[in-house]
Amino acid sequence: MSGGDVLPYRLVATDLDGTLLRPDHTVSARTRDALAAATAAGAAHIVVTGRTVPVARHILDDLGYEGWRCAARALSSTTRVSTGC
Repeated sequence: MSGGDVLPYRLVATDLDGTLLRPDHTVSARTRDALAAATAAGAAHIVVTGRTVPVARHILDDLGYEGWRCAARALSSTTRVSTGC
């Protein structure tokens, strides 16, 4: 995106496995740049995953992610990663 571009959306929701994560469970520089550009343009980012926060914590910490997480396992929940609430 070039300077001054306006996103046509306000929320980016991504899964971890097979979406943000490469096969080695890392996030590429290209993906990091895309998320940073979307955030800088005003879009919120939410991680939607089947993983629990403790299991996903190292990935989210590596991203510097403090936003929202939506998990769908036996019980669906949406929590703020930084506080767990």
